[in-house]
Amino acid sequence: MISKELFCEAVRELQRAYDYQEGLNDYFSANNVDGYVFQPDCSMVLIKVLEDVMNASTDDVIGSDLSYFCYELDFGRKFKMGDVTEDGRDVDFSSPESLYDYLTRNKDGDQPE
Repeated sequence: MISKELFCEAVRELQRAYDYQEGLNDYFSANNVDGYVFQPDCSMVLIKVLEDVMNASTDDVIGSDLSYFCYELDFGRKFKMGDVTEDGRDVDFSSPESLYDYLTRNKDGDQPE
């Protein structure tokens, strides 16, 4: 198991790398530079490692939540209550800490049906 502090640090590093790449490409676009730069990074493998450490594969309901948090919810910045529910109740996905709490609460097969 990974500590909450290390998990959150890793997710925040993913966010910093993502924000840097998006900012660079926004700069290019604003200055009429054609194309989009895909810089090599380890984001995808880090997500896989975090999913593995949290005992969640990409085939699990839990495993997809990390990618959803990172990419669809823009690391929680686009999260609104009601975006994620469990047993009819809202689940907070607004921060790496709240995501960690959700993943640890549900990692032992205690997933909603």
